[in-house]
Amino acid sequence: MKWFSVGWLILLIIAFYYSCGPKKEAKKIDAKALVAQKCSICHAADRINNKPRSQREWAIVVKRMRIINPRLLTPEEASLMTRYFQENLSK
Repeated sequence: MKWFSVGWLILLIIAFYYSCGPKKEAKKIDAKALVAQKCSICHAADRINNKPRSQREWAIVVKRMRIINPRLLTPEEASLMTRYFQENLSK
């Protein structure tokens, strides 16, 4: 009977560890893929790539897209896309 109780105690400890243990890393989002996925819903790729804008203009564009369709982008996605545009497509 004692071994049975010890076995259940060990099983309980293992179950507690896995339920409260270290969390999985958040999925890292690829900004370029996000831009391709979200922007291509309404725009052709050349519309995005062929119109150089300043960093400020890119921030305004992304903000405007969130106003037009708030369910399209989460705030985190909008921030990631803005940084991507500013770093890769600014004049």
